[in-house]
Formats: sequence, C-alpha cells, structure tokens
Amino acid sequence: MTTDPVAAGARQLVRRTDLYLRLGMVLLVLLLAAAITLERLRYGSLLDSVSAYYYTPAHAVFIACLCSLGACMIIYPGRSGFEDVTLNAAGFLAFLVAFVPTSRGEAECDPSRAFCDIPTSTIAANVAAVLLVGGVGLLVAYLAPIMGAGKGVLSHVGDRHARIALHVLAVGYVFLVAVFFLDRATFLRMGHGWSALVLFAGLIIVIVNSGLHLGHRGSRRVWYWGSLALALLAMAIVWFAGRRGAMEHWIFVEESIVIGGFTFFWVTQKVAEVWAEPAAPEPTEPTGPTEPPEPPERVLA
Repeated sequence: MTTDPVAAGARQLVRRTDLYLRLGMVLLVLLLAAAITLERLRYGSLLDSVSAYYYTPAHAVFIACLCSLGACMIIYPGRSGFEDVTLNAAGFLAFLVAFVPTSRGEAECDPSRAFCDIPTSTIAANVAAVLLVGGVGLLVAYLAPIMGAGKGVLSHVGDRHARIALHVLAVGYVFLVAVFFLDRATFLRMGHGWSALVLFAGLIIVIVNSGLHLGHRGSRRVWYWGSLALALLAMAIVWFAGRRGAMEHWIFVEESIVIGGFTFFWVTQKVAEVWAEPAAPEPTEPTGPTEPPEPPERVLA
C-alpha cells in the first residue's frame, strides 16, 4: 500500500519541526549553562541564583535565552488545550523573568563583575511591551472561537479545562497590569520572584499533565513518574537544607533542578510516549523511484 507523497511529506515536516524545536530549546538551556559556567571560571564563585546572572557580563545571554525559551513554549502546541494554555502562560512569564531583574542589595554589587545600575525606566519599558503583546494574545484567544476562526487552530476551543485555565490566565494578566500601573515599585521589586515561581509551577504542571496522558499502558512509564518524584524530592531537600543554613547557593541549586528536570523531560517525552502507547504503523512508502499516477482513462483501459 502506498501513501500520498504530499501527506507523507507533511507528516515528515511536522516531525522534523517538533524535533528541531525541542532541540533548539535544549541548546538554549546549554547556552545559558555555558555562560554561567564561564562566569564561574572567571570569578571563582557562584552567585546565589541563576537569576542573579542578569547583573553579570552574562546579562545578554540570560535575557536572550529566557526570551527565546518563552517564545518556544508559546509556539509549541500542547497535547491538550489545558497543556497548551499552560505552556503559553509559562512562556509569557519567561519574558517577565528575563526583563524584571531579581532584587540585589547594593552591598552585594561588585562593579568589576556586575551591572550595578539598571535604570528602572528601561525595565518598565520592556515590561510594558510584554504586557501589551500578552494582552493582544489573550484577546485573540478569546475572540477567535467567537468569530469561528479558532476551531482547529486554537487548542482550547471545546476543552473545558483549557477554558478554565484561560480564564485564570486572564485574571492573572489583569492583576499584573494593575500592579504594574498602580504600584510600579512593588512590581519591580517582586515581579521577578513571583513570575519565576509561577513559571516553575507551570512547567511542573506540564510534566504531570503529560504523565497523566500516558494512561495505564506501558510498564516503562514508571520511570517517568519516578524521575518527577526524584526531582521533587531533591527540591524539597535542597529547600529544607537552604532554609536551615546548611547549604550555600541553595536557590541556585533549586533553580538548576527545575531547569534540568524540565530539559530532561523535554528530551525524553517522545520516548516515554512511544513506550506507553506505540503508534499505529503507517502505510509504507515505495522504496524505488515513484512515477506520477496514470490518468483515469489509462487505468480503466
């Protein structure tokens, strides 16, 4: 049995796009890790968090990687409407984490290895642009289904859980806009931390949601949940040790576990799906040179 060459080519293009997008996100994480490692080798010590590298010569890499990762999460379609909305929210928050720096005391700022003076007007201008584009995205998400343009394009159409997630996202967006315009100082002081916290929570939700979609088939799915459990256990141990003063740079370690865990999940997600539910075999394509189909009159003859 042969397949339509156009359909087969389209399937192959989708698979390659999925692979390249996943690979691109992994390379972005490696780029950020490389910049941090070089800073560590140059100055001989780690900073308290990954976010603190916003103030170092790795500034441009930090912002570029987070913005690119955010764009990839928004572009990448989730397996369900709920997962898609969650990825979109996480991607949006990645921009805020990139543009709103973590708080840093003046006493901790070393001019030889850091940018000690980031104008608040610059930060506010970048955040305003992100909020504006985020508002446009929300407007499209709400209006497209009403206008009949979202069916088959926006994955939340017809998905009750996705609609609930979208409403929650809209409420969160309105709250962010309100705080940004009504209490700018609080937004700039706390925006990074809360955005990063919700971003990490969203990534964990995506991982859990993917695990639930594996169903009960496939004995090897145990490793999927085991990996998540180990990551959460490690985060709990690091948090406990850090709060008790038994671990230095514990926030850096905590963030690294989340980033590394999501990267591991992103790389191995397709493998887990294949183990749990093998895809139905596709019709084989001819191995030899193909010829254009004969016109109907010749076939009937």
